Amino acid sequence: MADTDRKSFVIYKTWAKLIMSLDNENAGILIKAICSHQEGVKVEIEDSTIQAIFNMIQDKMDEDSEKYQAKVDRIQKINETKSLRNRHEIETKSTRNRDEVVGVTVTDTVTVTDTVTVYNDIFEAYNQQSNLPSSRALTKSRIDAIKKLLDAFDKDEIIDVFKKANEVPWLTGHNDKRWRADFDWLINIDNFVRVQDGRYDNLTNEKPKGFISGNYDFDALEREARMN
Repeated sequence: MADTDRKSFVIYKTWAKLIMSLDNENAGILIKAICSHQEGVKVEIEDSTIQAIFNMIQDKMDEDSEKYQAKVDRIQKINETKSLRNRHEIETKSTRNRDEVVGVTVTDTVTVTDTVTVYNDIFEAYNQQSNLPSSRALTKSRIDAIKKLLDAFDKDEIIDVFKKANEVPWLTGHNDKRWRADFDWLINIDNFVRVQDGRYDNLTNEKPKGFISGNYDFDALEREARMN
């Protein structure tokens, strides 16, 4: 079911082509069905052809809704993590200042060591992926990018995305430019989330041939629109 809390939703170009190919009556029925579904109203259409087209559009709307909710949840998790981290830093600073007054030196050696180990583990895990280009050094800018990832994901989730990218043909050189996803590209949080969501799983170099009556591949057509 589509998310009725959203203030907008996407109408894809491929849907517009379908709607415009129908006569005014059936186009109106299909548009009303799309809007009704977005509002959470169950839709039944008498015409079996229009119903079949709507069923495919409905599936894509539900998929978009799930991805939107997952994105909202991730942002909320990031914000909550940042809030907790800021509160911890304030409390730590306050404790350190209070201890220094009485001549006690506070150190975070264990925490710092553990954090560096996590960065190294993530870096080494990437370099174990044989289909991706190797990376030589763990620089400060890369550590900063990993920090952002760790605000929303744990170490195992990050490594799982490296493993997933290593198995996705389009990310490992099977594209028109023979490009491969490298370490810097993968630790960019926007790219990371797209890989985790499976946005590149089914991409190929072959573009769809066009419409075949009664057999529309919306995913392929959407990819064509994005690639052009």
